Amino acid sequence: MGDLALHVAQAARRRHRLPVLPAEVAPYFAEMGRVGVALALKAGDVIRSRDLGAAA
Repeated sequence: MGDLALHVAQAARRRHRLPVLPAEVAPYFAEMGRVGVALALKAGDVIRSRDLGAAA
């Protein structure tokens, strides 16, 4: 998942060198990225631990 996201980001940066987000919304996208990473890490922990309570 992370490798694919990195690949897409690199391809986008090659095509569009200038920022495409208005400065006022960029922090929202950064926060969404942080939340996505946190959720992926939690999901990985649940899968590794097989903790049904945590999965719920």
